[in-house]
Amino acid sequence: MFDGRAEVARHERCTNRGEPTLVLDHYLEVLARKPGALPGATTLVQARKTGVVTAEHETFWAATRTKHGDAGGTRELIEVLLLHRNLPHDAVLTGLRAATTVGATAADVVAVEARKAASQLHNERAADNDAAGAAGASRVVSLTERRLSDPGAVIAGLPPDTRPLPTVTAYDDLLSRRQTPAAGQTKTWGGVMTQPRLRSRAMTEQAAQAAVDQACRALRLPTIRTRVGDIAAAAQREQLSYWGFLAELLLAECDDRDRRRSARRIKGAGFPREKWLSDFDANPAINAATIHTLARCEWVKKGEPLCLIGDSGTGKTHLLIALGTAAAQQGFRVKYALATKLVNELVEATDERQLARTIARYGRVDLTLY
Repeated sequence: MFDGRAEVARHERCTNRGEPTLVLDHYLEVLARKPGALPGATTLVQARKTGVVTAEHETFWAATRTKHGDAGGTRELIEVLLLHRNLPHDAVLTGLRAATTVGATAADVVAVEARKAASQLHNERAADNDAAGAAGASRVVSLTERRLSDPGAVIAGLPPDTRPLPTVTAYDDLLSRRQTPAAGQTKTWGGVMTQPRLRSRAMTEQAAQAAVDQACRALRLPTIRTRVGDIAAAAQREQLSYWGFLAELLLAECDDRDRRRSARRIKGAGFPREKWLSDFDANPAINAATIHTLARCEWVKKGEPLCLIGDSGTGKTHLLIALGTAAAQQGFRVKYALATKLVNELVEATDERQLARTIARYGRVDLTLY
């Protein structure tokens, strides 16, 4: 099975009609959470038939169940089976034999020995490839030399080729004769030098408005499309130059995009309610200069923590959300989460083997509030 060009799964071909073909590797994560389902599983029976589970696995499994119990021993076996995804089959079997020989019943010991065996196999294969490459290089014979040395070959009787080597000098001379457009001029495909012409001279007012609307839609400039009429009227009243009119249009688009980005960052932060620093008056005992300093978010740039301590009803949550909103407006990526929810999410990610991905997702956030 392929996802695009990447292979995501491989199944054995069924020889009998209606017979299920189960791959043990596809169920290892589920069996790790429910190890009691492995001994009687159909996929285990098929894995034994196909040689995925060998006598080495059975010996190691029996030893681990004796020492760690059925559930613990089965989990150790599953950890060993997961090694097959990244290491050669022979290397894992070598690791199982080494662990069984010393009486080890931990999958970590098998992993260490299997990696040693895999490294040794890799070095041996590299040495074999180098030897084969050297032997092959010594056997390479030039076909031209062989034909020239053969008196009966046709190529041996041909006269030497005295023709000059091909050159592109003539084409370089043609390129040097091309005319370079002067300032304010454009060059067409026919080589005719022309002055740029404005297409809007022959347009009516309605046609020009329709062209601007269509161009703004194609370039994805919604603010200019909706406000070009008002800005044009204001520019005419204030007698702005063409450059001033263009600057007003572009600045309006930039301001609106900044406003939309701030709104997306605030929405993505997941605040339970809207709170602003301008509305904060829950605790007049807090110095206004301190709040003003925190609102500049220099502590966020430096990666410094902020801890709000106080009794209930003193405005901690209001100030926390308001500072997070101010940080989002200044371009920082903010995430708000309750401490209990954050802990539950990390525990669930650990159970699902997604802890590293979850921590990386929070690591991309500039400010986490909890």
